Amino acid sequence: MRGERNLSEATRRAYRADLALFADYWRTEGGNRPVEETDRASLRPYLARLGERDWRRATLLRKYESLWSFFRFLGRKGLSRNSPTDGLTRPKPERRVPLFLGEGDAARMMTLRDPGRRCGGALRSARDAALVELLYSSGLRAGEMVALNVGSLDPWEGAVRVFGKGSRERLVPVGESALNRLRAYLKLRGIGLGAGGAESANPLFSGPSGKRLDVRTLRRAVKNAGRAAGLPQAYPHVLRHSFATHLLNRGCDLRSVQEMLGHKNLSTTQIYTHVTTERLREVYTKAHPRA
Repeated sequence: MRGERNLSEATRRAYRADLALFADYWRTEGGNRPVEETDRASLRPYLARLGERDWRRATLLRKYESLWSFFRFLGRKGLSRNSPTDGLTRPKPERRVPLFLGEGDAARMMTLRDPGRRCGGALRSARDAALVELLYSSGLRAGEMVALNVGSLDPWEGAVRVFGKGSRERLVPVGESALNRLRAYLKLRGIGLGAGGAESANPLFSGPSGKRLDVRTLRRAVKNAGRAAGLPQAYPHVLRHSFATHLLNRGCDLRSVQEMLGHKNLSTTQIYTHVTTERLREVYTKAHPRA
């Protein structure tokens, strides 16, 4: 999961917990058989037991996927002849409307001055303002943000180079407002935006000790900025949803949004198409003679 698929630490931790849950089941129900000998008949009761738990659909789907991935892995390594998950039906994914900010709310959050000033000084304030602006400007995932280096940014092209899920590399445009915030932050660290050489390998966002910022600290910074703007629902992924939503509402095509978000399948990006309804209704009201 780390070496071949480049999945985030959070995903690896979740899958590890899912497989530990199955391992506990197999120790008592597997009849001392090695896990490689799991068959479909012995797996069905476990899946039925999972379905009885009061979990969100997304959590249940991930627990299924962790098993599917694990047994596919055993098959690829020649440790299992047949995958016990072949032919089993997985629950359908829940189609939930993503939470996003209105354009006015997002603008208020971005223009808020010094969101971290009260609890960290000028450097932390500039860092938090830059990371909030960059999240909204680029739609990056939290894990992708903290993995950025100084050299990941190309201020002349106005883009950031990202290594996302599955080691897929992509270039994402960055707005001038975000670049200005980043310049101000890096200047306080004594680094120029677009610096080369050894400085290019420095983490773009760091803590007081100079170490790379972790995801938890990034989330806290976004949450603090949201609260200061009166937006308690502001989290990194909400800014990602807002990025995609506002692009589509302003006429960006779905394929371009897919590329910027780093989605492998267009169907994943299509969860945002609901937001165009408001824009279509406005056009309809203005254009239809019987509206």
